[in-house]
Amino acid sequence: MIVRWHSSLPVKQAVAILRFKDNVETSEEAAEMINRQESTYIVGIIGMPRRGPMGYDKDSIKAGSQLIIENKPPIKAIEVFTNQDGENTNIYIAFSRYQNNEPLISLNDKKVEVVVEISGPFSTTVIKKEFKLKDMQYKGKLEI
Repeated sequence: MIVRWHSSLPVKQAVAILRFKDNVETSEEAAEMINRQESTYIVGIIGMPRRGPMGYDKDSIKAGSQLIIENKPPIKAIEVFTNQDGENTNIYIAFSRYQNNEPLISLNDKKVEVVVEISGPFSTTVIKKEFKLKDMQYKGKLEI
């Protein structure tokens, strides 16, 4: 399982290369995807085991997901998407990026922890991943 910032430019570039292959340089759709200004942070949890015929309960995941930043209120999830990838499920969780036109996360915050609680009929899985924001820079800009 991988936890990544799906809304970051390097991940969007990698996804575009996978999707458009040799046409990534000339595809308008690829350029649009890469250059889109994201209005949300999207955290991807890639490679979760498939869960029965009903899949994952998106409302439960949304309720149990937040971004934790020291000395700030938690940022709660606003939407959850899933897709199947063979025997695995990928979960994408959207969080607000701005409040009053200001980013909710900046390099000054130093680190952010992604906390996702996935409740099932027989157990609960808690995923925690801390990211040091100084390590999340790309070409001198915070990319999450």
